[in-house]
Amino acid sequence: MNRIFWIVLITFTMIGITNASNFYITGNLSNQRVAGNISNERDAGNSFAKNISKVINGGNLGVGYNITPWAALETTYNYMGRARGVNIDSIAVSLVVDPVITTIDKMPLKVTGRLGYGRNRIVDNSTTNYDNGLTYGMGLAITVSDNLDVIADYTRREMTCCSTNSISVGFKYQF
Repeated sequence: MNRIFWIVLITFTMIGITNASNFYITGNLSNQRVAGNISNERDAGNSFAKNISKVINGGNLGVGYNITPWAALETTYNYMGRARGVNIDSIAVSLVVDPVITTIDKMPLKVTGRLGYGRNRIVDNSTTNYDNGLTYGMGLAITVSDNLDVIADYTRREMTCCSTNSISVGFKYQF
């Protein structure tokens, strides 16, 4: 999964050299609540099952491409942390919208929304499972300079085995 993220990141970087003004990087730190039942369905004779309901810390890094001034395609690597001995991370591709709703002291305030799809990796000791799911969320962003937005948002990831709700604070740096 990490290889896919780096391939996408390098590809966006190489394309961005020719038209960098439409690309951006993003990142955040988040507090997440993971809830659900994680089990190993591939090895029924030696399966594990863990009921998870825990608050964990995580974050994400990503790159995006602005299609319009208020809409972008974004890919992110999300580290959702460790809950009851289980590591959870994902790669997601999302459509992100962030239209300006007003200005505060000449700084644009935007409402943000995202809708996407992710591939989640769940690791428990030596067993690795993959799960696909929907990602969606909303938040606020304030433009603090020509290239930098500060973002606060809520994101939910729906997986077959479990779900995560995260509240995060981060940045978006426009090239």
